[in-house]
Amino acid sequence: MATHPQIPRPAVPSADTLAQKYETQVISQFNILQRRQRREARAQIPQLVETERQQLIAQAEADRQELQQAWDSFWTGLVANDTATVMAALGAAFEDNEAAAAAVGVHGDELSLTVEVPGIDVVPTRMPGTTAAGNPSLKKATKTELNDLYLLMVSGYVLVTVKEALATAPAIGSVHIVAFRQTRPDAYGHVSAEAVLAASFTRGSLTGIQWQTANAIQILNDASTELVCIQQGAARELKPIDPGANPEIAELLAAVDVETNS
Repeated sequence: MATHPQIPRPAVPSADTLAQKYETQVISQFNILQRRQRREARAQIPQLVETERQQLIAQAEADRQELQQAWDSFWTGLVANDTATVMAALGAAFEDNEAAAAAVGVHGDELSLTVEVPGIDVVPTRMPGTTAAGNPSLKKATKTELNDLYLLMVSGYVLVTVKEALATAPAIGSVHIVAFRQTRPDAYGHVSAEAVLAASFTRGSLTGIQWQTANAIQILNDASTELVCIQQGAARELKPIDPGANPEIAELLAAVDVETNS
């Protein structure tokens, strides 16, 4: 979880390093025959070193205090759930995620998120198995197996995004998230976003989860509220959620900007 950062003072060159710098200057300024000038210049090195060290230390401390003040201000906004601060922190946190996630809004200690998930075509069509003789094989997955794996993947993306959001914004108490995917291009090459899963989590509901043993679908079912997930038919195909029947989901989808092909 994010903690209040304490900025250390930047390191400054050691006295030996600075002394070597001044020694190099002496050697470059006076040739070997200018013994007196070299001797007098070397005698001044300790004072030059001490003066420069104190200046560097003072500047380093001034820089540290300026950076600490900036972080203090940022932290104050973060723990107060200031919208701009929380959105900026989450934007930075989500930047390198495999699945594109975005913070949509902050209302008190409630956070709204979206996460884009790939289509089912990324799920491998063959699964490890064994032959009747017990030899390893790759069998073709059934439609039900493919759909179950796809839901597991979507659930995983949702949970990873929620966990990261709560770790980044320590004062957020609950998260509402919509997972969406892009539709296939229409006749004009345009795509849009369709929601495939929506859920809400409180910070407390994720406390104590056995992350190493529970799978993502189980965690989603046990820890979330307001779960909307439509699996249709005997093969349990994950179907799009009708935004017309779910105004809150429609509102989050409205904030999504998907790429289109002209």
